Amino acid sequence: MCEKNQEKLKDFILSLSKPVVFHGRIDDWEVLKWNIEDWSTAFGKKLLPFRCGVRSCSLQPLWERYCGREVMTLAEFASIQRNPKELKDSGKWFYFDYKYLNEWTPQDNNALKSVSWSSLGFPEMEVAGSTLWIGSGGAHTPCHYDTYGSNLVAQVFGTKRWILWPPSESKTMRPTRVPYEESSVYSKWNFNCPLPSEFYHDCKEIYIVDLKPGDVLFVPRHWWHYVECLDTSVSINSWMASNLDYVSRLDEALVKFTVSQVSKDLSLADINVIVNPNEDDVDSTPLSDSTNMITYCTDALKSKITERSKCSDMDASDPLPVVDRAEYVPCSTLEELRNLTNDKCNCNSKERHQRLMTESIMKAKDSGILHRRYETPLQKVINAFCHPEVIEKVREKLLDSLNVGLDELILMQESDVSK
Repeated sequence: MCEKNQEKLKDFILSLSKPVVFHGRIDDWEVLKWNIEDWSTAFGKKLLPFRCGVRSCSLQPLWERYCGREVMTLAEFASIQRNPKELKDSGKWFYFDYKYLNEWTPQDNNALKSVSWSSLGFPEMEVAGSTLWIGSGGAHTPCHYDTYGSNLVAQVFGTKRWILWPPSESKTMRPTRVPYEESSVYSKWNFNCPLPSEFYHDCKEIYIVDLKPGDVLFVPRHWWHYVECLDTSVSINSWMASNLDYVSRLDEALVKFTVSQVSKDLSLADINVIVNPNEDDVDSTPLSDSTNMITYCTDALKSKITERSKCSDMDASDPLPVVDRAEYVPCSTLEELRNLTNDKCNCNSKERHQRLMTESIMKAKDSGILHRRYETPLQKVINAFCHPEVIEKVREKLLDSLNVGLDELILMQESDVSK
């Protein structure tokens, strides 16, 4: 693809306001020819940390803190996948997720070198910045949206289901910053088992797509998503920066300011409830570091506002330009979601399901954390102060005090396009 066409395709993708699936764009990736044994050969004897979960109905999502961790070679993982009945009977799933390719894969592997985003208009996105996700059937990440950028996801082996909601459904999704993780806003709903009727009453718009090898999904900024491996699955993704990331960085700095200060006098058990494992050191963040980061993000945003572009998003009703083998993810029905989540339940009876849901409230994990139906007062306070709508108001007040006009910020939001 010539440089001019790459730039056109890039601008087109970044202007999309709804998820789109591209077909046949990564046919030259050598890894598309690989099976799980080929991946095992590439990794050799390297030990990999797998997040380990158990298929079970519960009121809360299976947060990372509740998951186990098993270290094994990819060959050992592949061996487990060759016994699907045994794996299903155990109720376990394994996920080697969100790992940067350049940190875990051999640098001299020619097949991995073929991974490139240039056919989608992003030749500047290097393999080093792409992440790898290898999971067994049932492996998933709790529903969330990413605060930074938009997302390209390439499915290279197996099948992965994406359930997506637009930002307009944020109230329905019940956003929570507990557990806290920078760059992720989680939903309180558990989409890994049957949902209560109130969710279906509130939800108006939903999209469901099953990605097959060779498919590439574009996920627009701030779209909610729940993702699950339907079988042994390998996917590679990369995030594209957005001008609005300058806004998000300030928002995330304000959230971290709150969480880090609240956490300082808490017990380890309470911190374990409030933050994800990769944020365990948040309570050691000095106040000066938090305030300096807010200042830095504010200055960067002020500077970026003066450089804003003039390109608006495509309307979702617009037909796709002439782009070979690309299609919008179709809108799905709530009944389809209901059937999918009900099928996950292996409780065999409503009575057993209700008992498991009740037990999940009280069941203590090895870490000493309890599944709770209701938030603790501390969790409620953190979620109140860090709710996206509240953070937006704080940001507006802060920028207003610094003479950054809100009209200028709105123009920046309307003209968001990466350069």
